[in-house]
This record gives sequence, structure tokens and C-alpha cells, in this order.
Amino acid sequence: MVMSARSVPRFLPTLTEVVHMPALQPQTNSNEEAIDRRAVQEAFELRVRQQIDAVLDRRLNEAVAAAILEQVDVIAARLREEIEPLVRQAVDGVLANKTVSDG
Repeated sequence: MVMSARSVPRFLPTLTEVVHMPALQPQTNSNEEAIDRRAVQEAFELRVRQQIDAVLDRRLNEAVAAAILEQVDVIAARLREEIEPLVRQAVDGVLANKTVSDG
């Protein structure tokens, strides 16, 4: 079954950025040509890795920030639970001392 470009399902991922590989200059020596092709290929791979690293770094920073905010909320709730009885005890102590000194 052959699908034309118009019948490609919408859920298929598509390329959103075109990365052009630099054109090679014609060489007379096949060994030099192979070395040049390898150098171009390595440069291209480096460029792609750098782009991927930038995206991964941004996504990692976003994930870490979200995780930290989530943990801050959990820690704040625990601290409130621990501090609440201490505040009640302190207020009760102050009120008890005031009642004794007023009496």
C-alpha cells in the first residue's frame, strides 16, 4: 500500500527544523576526500549533539525546578504541622502565666 504525502496520518511526528550538512568540495584524491567527509561528518555530529544538549539542559532545568517546588510545598506543610503544637503550647503558657499574675 503506497501512501501519498497527502494521506500521511496527522499523529506522525514531523521534522520542525532543517539542518543542512555543509557541501563538500570536490577532491582529486579519494583518501583526502574520505578524510574531508569524515571531518564534515564529525562537525555535523558535534553540531547536532550541541543542539540536543541545549534542549536536554533546558528540560532538565525545568524538571528539577518543578521537583524542587513540589518538595518545598511538602516541607512547608510538614513544618506547619510541627510548629502548630509548639505555638499553641507557647500561647497557652503565656495565657496561663497572665492568669496567675492577674489573680
